[in-house]
Amino acid sequence: MTTTRRSATKRYELDDQQEVALAALLAGSTHEEAGTACGRHRVTVTRWANYDPKFIAEYNRRRLE
Repeated sequence: MTTTRRSATKRYELDDQQEVALAALLAGSTHEEAGTACGRHRVTVTRWANYDPKFIAEYNRRRLE
């Protein structure tokens, strides 16, 4: 039996601030650094990373690329 990995290709639209924060997180920044980069508080970035389904899905999709 052959198993194939399902490709995570669905893209979600994020707002400009979320895009900046996501890029920072993928580059290895902390939530505080990502918040500074996008002009939001670190708690907001943490909330996106922990509770926003679109942000989480897009983070995981880009991380696997």
